Amino acid sequence: MSIKHLAYRIAHDHPGSVAGLAPLMNKGVHVLSNKLNPNSTTHFLSVAELEMLADFTNANLQIAEYFASKAHAVVIQLPHVDESDMGILDLFLSAVKEFGDISGSFQKAFADGRIDSREFKLISREFDQSLARILELKSGIERIVT
Repeated sequence: MSIKHLAYRIAHDHPGSVAGLAPLMNKGVHVLSNKLNPNSTTHFLSVAELEMLADFTNANLQIAEYFASKAHAVVIQLPHVDESDMGILDLFLSAVKEFGDISGSFQKAFADGRIDSREFKLISREFDQSLARILELKSGIERIVT
């Protein structure tokens, strides 16, 4: 999928579709439709218009994931974290728990001396969850730095 196709899908999936977005973006419906047409060779969505589209449709994460996938990367959305001592402690314990889950999954999978693709998918999911918790912890700690 190209960024043009993604923009088209985001706009058309939005309640009110292009007709509802056009006035928000200060564009005519036909002009915006043409700019969103992935096959158009005469009308193009500018970077500023893509940003507006993402903001109005709450699709920033989808667009970030699109670009991350092109770079063989991932996007992790960080949740709001309670900045209290207990909130940071909960994040820390959650990160440690996730690492324990990786260890348990690996130990179970490798008990026979090999890891098959199904087992690897499970371990990989545990790694992703652990990385997310670690990044959440880092973000939470960063917010309380004085």
